[in-house]
Amino acid sequence: MSAWKAILATLVIFGAGLVTGAVSGRWLRAQAHPAFRLGPSSQMTPWTAQRRAFLRRLDRELDLNPAQHARVQQLITESQDRLKKIWEPITPQARQEFHRLRGEIRAELNPDQQHKFDTLFHKGPRHPGNGPKERTGEATNAPPVAGKP
Repeated sequence: MSAWKAILATLVIFGAGLVTGAVSGRWLRAQAHPAFRLGPSSQMTPWTAQRRAFLRRLDRELDLNPAQHARVQQLITESQDRLKKIWEPITPQARQEFHRLRGEIRAELNPDQQHKFDTLFHKGPRHPGNGPKERTGEATNAPPVAGKP
């Protein structure tokens, strides 16, 4: 029983991190200095943006000298590499669990709520300045729309 509690706690923490990252990433992009803003073709990942924002905050609040800035940046990068290795084996299971959770939540909703719920989880990647881009032609777990294959 305690093993399930540990797994559930891990999933809850992971989910909270996902939500926090998504919300803070969106806010940080809106607040970014023009020199750090990204165009639609940029390949910056959310964790790269978070790393830059964290480092900028440390610079601003701790007044890091250039040597400290470089060392802290190196430490953050090394930590992220270690974290990627930790998450690698459980990422598919966590993704599968979140997919299952979304399906279970969706089953509890009325049709109007289901439509809104589907809209929340089936938008394409967000591009700063361009708003959300809708996915087209991709499979989803949403029921088929009447009259469409």
